[in-house]
Amino acid sequence: MSFKTVSRVTNGETVGASLKAKVDEAISTLGYRPNLAARRMGGGRSHLISFIVFAMTDATRDNDGFVMALEAGMIARCQALGYSLAIEMVDAGSNAASEMVGVLRGLETDAIILAPPLCDDPSVLAAVQQSGKPLVRYGPAADFGRTPYVTIDDEGAAFELTRYILSRGHTRIGFVEGPEAGSAKGRRRGYLRALQEAGVAAEETLIAPGSYTVRSGERAGASLLALAKPPTAIFAANDMMAFGVRRAAEARGLKVPEDLSIAGFDNIDAIVGAWPDLTTIRQPVGDVGAACIDAAVARLDGKPDIGIVLPCELVPGATVVKPRLHR
Repeated sequence: MSFKTVSRVTNGETVGASLKAKVDEAISTLGYRPNLAARRMGGGRSHLISFIVFAMTDATRDNDGFVMALEAGMIARCQALGYSLAIEMVDAGSNAASEMVGVLRGLETDAIILAPPLCDDPSVLAAVQQSGKPLVRYGPAADFGRTPYVTIDDEGAAFELTRYILSRGHTRIGFVEGPEAGSAKGRRRGYLRALQEAGVAAEETLIAPGSYTVRSGERAGASLLALAKPPTAIFAANDMMAFGVRRAAEARGLKVPEDLSIAGFDNIDAIVGAWPDLTTIRQPVGDVGAACIDAAVARLDGKPDIGIVLPCELVPGATVVKPRLHR
C-alpha cells in the first residue's frame, strides 16, 4: 500500500471501496493521526474546523456540562474524519462583527460553525460570509434557508413535556423562559401550543423571564410562587433553571413534588447526578455536535446545503405528579 494511496484516502479523495476499507483498517490498527501541519504546507485544506461561541457568560458557566458534551461530540467526529476542532469566543454586541473579522484573520480554518446568539446576528453572518468560509449555524432562531444548520426540535419537545404535565391534572402551569435565542423561543412556542390544544388559557403572569442559569430560575420561581394564585407545576426551559425553581420552592417550605411539580429541559449530567428523578427532556447533545461537523464537511465537499433537526426524548421522572386537589 503506497503513501499516495493513504494520502488520497485521508484527504477524502475518491478511491475504490475495498481499497478504502483496507486503508481505514490500517489507520485504526496503527492509531494513525494525519499531520495537519504537513497538509497546510501542501496547499490543501487545513483540516481545521472552528466552532465560534458567545464569550463566557453566567449561562455558559452554569451549563458547562452541556457545552462540554456538545464539543466532545464535535471533537469525536472531527477525529473520525481526519479534522481538528478550534474553539474561539466572540462577544455579542456592537463590536461583534469587528471581533469576528479579527478572529477570522487569525484562523487558518476550512469552515466555521457559529453558536447562538452569534448565529442570528446579521453583522456577524455578513462578516463570516464575506470571508468566503463555509458556514454552519448551530441552533438558529430564524432565516433557516440562509445557511446549513443543525438544531433540535425545541418546540416539539416542549409541547410534549407540557402535554405530559397537563395529563397529570395540572392546569396552572408556570413557565420559566430562556434568553432571546432560538431554543428559548421554540420552547415557549411548544408550551403555549400545548396549552392551547388542551383548551387551557395561557396567562402572562404564569410566564417568568430566565437566562438559563440557576439564579435566574430561583428568581423566576420565587415570583411565580408569590402569586395570589400560584402554579401547581412549573416547567423551566432548562435543567439549571429547574434547579433554581426547586431552591425557591424549598425556601418557601414547599416540598417537590408533593406541593409543587417541576420539570426541566436538557437532561444535563450535572443536574441529573444531584437530582436523578427530574422530569425533563433528553436532547442528543453529542449527536448535535457530530451533525454540525458533518454539515460543515458536506459543504467543503460541495454537497447541497442541509438543515438537520434532531429529535428529543421525554424523561418522565418523579418530579411531576398529580396536584393535591386531584389526588
